[in-house]
Amino acid sequence: MLGGIALTAGGTIAFFAGTGLLASASERYEIYCDFGGYTGICDTRTDGPRQVAGALVSIGGGIMLAVGIPLWIIGGKKVPATADAPEAPAQTTLSLGPGSAALQTRF
Repeated sequence: MLGGIALTAGGTIAFFAGTGLLASASERYEIYCDFGGYTGICDTRTDGPRQVAGALVSIGGGIMLAVGIPLWIIGGKKVPATADAPEAPAQTTLSLGPGSAALQTRF
């Protein structure tokens, strides 16, 4: 169960970090030109290595999420009950009859 929780948390962080890297890679580099009296930005380029890294981190985070969520769910079902936890809730019963009364309590 704890492994599933850790994979889910790490996968979520990795997925969003990779998505941020991927989004910031587009048109990252500005190409400046100086011709015909014009000086300024004439083109932009995408940062290829940053784009690949963002895609790989996002895919890795998605895989971690896909593995972590089922581990968390299945692990939660297999956690044994502790000795401190009562098996059945405490119960009190009052019985009344002609000429008698009884009070029973179960723990």
